[in-house]
Parts: sequence; C-alpha cells; structure tokens
Amino acid sequence: MRPSSEGFAEMLDQVVAAAGRVQEAATGGAEPVRTSAANGWVEAELGANGRLAALTLDPGLKGLPMERVAAAIVEAVNTALDEQQAQRGHGGPAVDLSEMMAQLKQVQEAAVPQMRSFVDALTRAQQDAAARATRG
Repeated sequence: MRPSSEGFAEMLDQVVAAAGRVQEAATGGAEPVRTSAANGWVEAELGANGRLAALTLDPGLKGLPMERVAAAIVEAVNTALDEQQAQRGHGGPAVDLSEMMAQLKQVQEAAVPQMRSFVDALTRAQQDAAARATRG
C-alpha cells in the first residue's frame, strides 16, 4: 500500500471540521486561545469564534506511536476548548465533545496503519539510498 499524504491531510481536515461543528453550539465572545500538548509538539489554536483555527504538529512526532500523537491532539484541543469556555464564563451552553471524540477515534484508527506504511516507505527509501551510496 502506497502512503498518501492527501489521505492523512484529509483526515486532519476532518478533525478540524469536527471541532468546528462542536464549537458552533457554543456562544461567541471569547478571545483566541492557543494551547499545546506533548511538550509543545502539538499546538491547537481556537479563534475568537470558537472554531479550531490551527493545528500544528512538530515533525519530531514522526517517531512517536500514532496513538500518542492522537492523544496529544485530543489533549491540546480539549485544553483550548476548556480555556475558551472559561473565558466566556459558564453562562453558555455546554459543549458536547462526543461527536469530535468519535471522529478523532476514526481518524486515529485510519491514520495509524497509514502512518506506519508511510514510515516503512521512508525507511526503505533511506536503506536503498544508503545501500547505493556504499556501492557507489
């Protein structure tokens, strides 16, 4: 199976879209919030409108198991949601994160084999390049 960067990007887009749909139920009026997880390797930013504005993943994450990466994404997004909700006060409607959590689980389940395939392809390419260099 050939790894697809478009497929991984599409899955991350689904995460962003799910977070946005969940946040649409919340009232506005909060300031943008930026939080991090996994020692700063995952950052989530919510806009003032309560929607996920950015999700930044440090390239150093490629060596971690995808389960840990997914958990760090969930942690960063949830922390940002909590901080923004605290800014608004507790007068707004409760935010139901179950839809986003279900979609994050689906993304995690799909991303793990794809990322493993991607890393395996990179490893094979590196081994091939090293073998050619020693023969050359």
